[in-house]
Amino acid sequence: MTKPKCMRIALPRAGRALLSERHARRYNGWHVFDADMKLRIALFAIGMVVLALLAAGCAQQGDQARVSLREWKLEIKDTQRPPGEVVFLVSNNGAMRHILRIEGQGVRKQTREIEPGGNDVLSVRLERGTYDLFCPILQHRERGIAVKLQVGQP
Repeated sequence: MTKPKCMRIALPRAGRALLSERHARRYNGWHVFDADMKLRIALFAIGMVVLALLAAGCAQQGDQARVSLREWKLEIKDTQRPPGEVVFLVSNNGAMRHILRIEGQGVRKQTREIEPGGNDVLSVRLERGTYDLFCPILQHRERGIAVKLQVGQP
């Protein structure tokens, strides 16, 4: 019996059960794959790598802005941003519940009500212009939980 001209791979017993007899046959204790199966394995591996890279890229879409809400103060590092998708990472560092609302240029979006010590994420597409960021609960805005955000050049 001559050796076949195919790739030889040692597989654990569980792996052998998953293969169809059409693509693998035993040869002296080894599973031998034909060229069609080698191509499928290579394409599957490449596809998994591409999916992992796409998932990593999608998770980082948009400019990120960290916002901290606490009693009578809204803190954001940069009050000027370029136009486009902005992901607001909102944390409530106070002792009361807060909400982050964004209004301006036809946009009106807000987070859920965030409990003390809690977090939320808000993704908004911002065009050029000025936006108000504030907490709409009771008199929080009037007491100082408000900031103007400039998107693009004024």
